[in-house]
Amino acid sequence: MSSQTFSLSGVSSELECHFFPPIEVGNKSEIGLLSMQTYNSIPNVRGGCDTLHIIQGGKEETAKIKIPTGCYEIIALENKMRELLKSVGVRFFSLSTDNSTLKCTVHCSSEIDLNVEDSIAPLLGFDKRTLARDRRHESDRVVKIMNVNTIKIECNLALGSFDNGLQSHTIHEFYPVVPPGYKIVEIPKYCVLYKLKTNTIDYVRVSLTDQNGKAIDFREGKITKPAELTTGITIAHNGLTNLFNEMKYEINSTEVQRVKGVPVGYFLRSKN
Repeated sequence: MSSQTFSLSGVSSELECHFFPPIEVGNKSEIGLLSMQTYNSIPNVRGGCDTLHIIQGGKEETAKIKIPTGCYEIIALENKMRELLKSVGVRFFSLSTDNSTLKCTVHCSSEIDLNVEDSIAPLLGFDKRTLARDRRHESDRVVKIMNVNTIKIECNLALGSFDNGLQSHTIHEFYPVVPPGYKIVEIPKYCVLYKLKTNTIDYVRVSLTDQNGKAIDFREGKITKPAELTTGITIAHNGLTNLFNEMKYEINSTEVQRVKGVPVGYFLRSKN
């Protein structure tokens, strides 16, 4: 019994690798995801939905602010908008959410025109309209602060998964539970194995898409803490069927850590 692991890395949502000579595998070989590592740098504010138009003292006195592309939670977004609005003379601004209705409320000392091009209105759940000054305005719909609800990992070699009744190449999907800027380490608790569509592997492509099948923007991996982000995907076929029941780590004969029931699902099995 043999096993092989493919590790792909890059700074985009599509990773690929060519093999020469091609890798030959058995007829009953299977493939599955071992792990994925990246950073939660997926932006929810970007070009096309990043503008706020302020009206002060009449239509002739207007100011436009553009919010920098980034991954914001509501509190961080409020702080950034307040900072930018203060620079154009707005004395008061607040943005709050209701956890029951999932809507947000905007209160500003100046009139806000949401009819402008690239308005942030859709993200905050507002229709394109004008918000009167010194009043609290509740959004028309729920806030869409997170535009990526699912990360799907697709591999061109896999067969056997379906999306809304249509065959797909998805081998795993999950939702990032870490805050913006933190590292995502996804290790499937139970590794699902998929049949390979070919016995000759000369090309592997792994794609990361959202719930709508759209490629996820990782902003080329540029994040604030590490100098550069690398997205890593590890997949394998013909893995080991039996590993250890227990693992422990010792330093100078002193036990530091013990893990029982090490999941076999981290690895892959094959049928010859």
